[in-house]
Amino acid sequence: MTMAPVDRYPLDDWWRVVDTNLSGSFYLARAAVSHLRTTRGAIVFVSSEWGITGWPEASAYAASKAGLVGLTRALARELAPAIRVNAIAPGIIDTPQLEVDAGAAGISLREMKSRYADGIPLRRIATAREIAATVAFLASDDAAFYTGQVLHPNGGTTTAS
Repeated sequence: MTMAPVDRYPLDDWWRVVDTNLSGSFYLARAAVSHLRTTRGAIVFVSSEWGITGWPEASAYAASKAGLVGLTRALARELAPAIRVNAIAPGIIDTPQLEVDAGAAGISLREMKSRYADGIPLRRIATAREIAATVAFLASDDAAFYTGQVLHPNGGTTTAS
């Protein structure tokens, strides 16, 4: 992900981010559809909270993740009833990306985690396991009546403002 003001955002970076996040998901779904039709499978895209809320200087990332929401809803209508298509839009997750964020902010990893947690109503960041559990649910038979939905495992951040 490249962070830059829109008037200085490198065009090559814009297309790299959009191609990775949005086009890559489209190509994967396109390749899987014939198999999923026979198995009555499910597609779960991974969007982002920033695809819902936007984020300053992250225009390509936010736009590509918002595009996944539209792709989810379009494919859910197109592929039903044989294939369910849903997405998640997680908030901050405890991954190595937090070290990158901390370095960019010039603070310790511990301080970065604390700053992020302070902005979340549940006062903590998600674990990768929690996000994976949300994906597993949407892919499972327990979610058999979900399609075209975007779940927001984010500790309440999109309801906080």
